[in-house]
This record gives sequence, structure tokens and C-alpha cells, in this order.
Amino acid sequence: RIIASVVLDSEIGKFASLLGGWEGSRVGQDDIWMKPPGGGKEISFHTDCAYIPWPEVTCWIALDDVNPQNGTLEYVKGSHKWTKFKDELDTNAFHAPNNHYQSGLQHAAKAEGLDTSNLNDLIHKVSVPAGGCAFHNGNTWHGSGKNTSPNWRRSLAIHFIPSSSSFEGKKVGYIYGRYQIVGSNEMNESFFPITWHKDGKRTKWLDNY
Repeated sequence: RIIASVVLDSEIGKFASLLGGWEGSRVGQDDIWMKPPGGGKEISFHTDCAYIPWPEVTCWIALDDVNPQNGTLEYVKGSHKWTKFKDELDTNAFHAPNNHYQSGLQHAAKAEGLDTSNLNDLIHKVSVPAGGCAFHNGNTWHGSGKNTSPNWRRSLAIHFIPSSSSFEGKKVGYIYGRYQIVGSNEMNESFFPITWHKDGKRTKWLDNY
């Protein structure tokens, strides 16, 4: 219930809505990321909108002090505006990839006409204290390296989508298709609760949290 109370918090949903330019926000998905000490694996560079077919804003919350030594989140500044390369989720190369975790980024940056001779020049590695957070646009390229430190690296990611979202006209794939009710395009609030709306609307059962 502690994790749920954070994911369903109205203030976090409000920030996501304001950043996304939406009237309200609902939770599309949430994840816990855990990298054990001394070699926790990489996460390939990707965009969240490769697997979330709606406009999206992510709130990434550090549960431990996070820094470049323990595999922090790595952002590519301005990459949310890139348009030349379509990122597609490869579930075989996402967690602990066989290829270098920056390989997808290299293709995308090259398509944008950027110099890829030193990708690290494009990357910003964040340092976030435990309890701190970072928000990013769903089209932002990001990933993370190995945890080479003796400390855990744990985080919580909340993926927000507009409160007005529906399944209409969407190819939702295996992740979201299991939550679509047969014969309906509505996003059921049992699975996709509205955590904040400018008019005060909020999924009723959230009062329990």
C-alpha cells in the first residue's frame, strides 16, 4: 500500500498533467526497477512511447541515492523532438541487452544527423537522492548502465497518460490489450485510474489510499 499511495498520489498526477499540457492524468503503468550491487545489468536506450501508444509523461523516483556509479538514469537532451527514427520495443534487447545498451540510441542519433563518434557527449547522467524524482517526456531517449557500486540501485517509475485516453484507434499490443474490455474502447478505471483532473475528478476508489 505504500507503493500504491505514491503511484496514486494526486500531486504527482497534477505535475504530470501540467508538464504534458493535459486536463488530467491517469496511470498507464508503473514499474519497480532493481539493480543489485556489483554488476546489476544495463537497460537499453529507448523511448517509453515505443510501448505506450498514448502521449505519456514518466515520473521516475529514486528509492536509493542514485548516481553514475550505480547505474543511474541517462537522458539525451532534446531527444523528445527527434522524428527520423521510429523506436520499436525489442523485448529481447531491453533488459540486460546482448548488444551495447547504447546501440539503439546510436541509430536514432545518426538518423537525426548528429555526430555519433562519442555518444557520451549527448548523454546526461542524473544524480538523484533517495526520495527525489525526475519527470520526462515519453519520447525522450533514455537508458541506464551497469551498477558497478557496492550499493543497491532501486527506483519507481510511474507512466502517466492523459485522462481522456481511450483504446479507440490504438494498436495496443500484448501489454495493454489484456486490459481492454471486449466491445469497448473505454479505459476502465479499475486498471487505469485517474489520479488528478483540473475539475477535481478523481477515480473514487483512490480514496482508500
